[in-house]
Amino acid sequence: MSTLPERVKIIIAGANGKFTDRTVHLWKIQEVEKYYAMTDLFVLSTMYDPGALVTLEALATGTPVITTPYDGTSEFIKEGINGFIVERNESELKSAIL
Repeated sequence: MSTLPERVKIIIAGANGKFTDRTVHLWKIQEVEKYYAMTDLFVLSTMYDPGALVTLEALATGTPVITTPYDGTSEFIKEGINGFIVERNESELKSAIL
């Protein structure tokens, strides 16, 4: 995602991730609803997750979601209303984010 504009900051919550100078890594967090409320969107570029609870958490807080067709909870996404479903590649993810 290094081709995103400078104004875009990536915040990662979890144990893994590649880091850049524009990436903030939070590791494991408590009070996740507080972090969803502070974000402009939530991205889950999963290759396979039949029941991604994090997608439902983001939607429950009103945070738009960008995910892949391989997210089992993508059926809750209303395209262009509460999120987008894109293929798992950099160009589609970038377009959806911008």
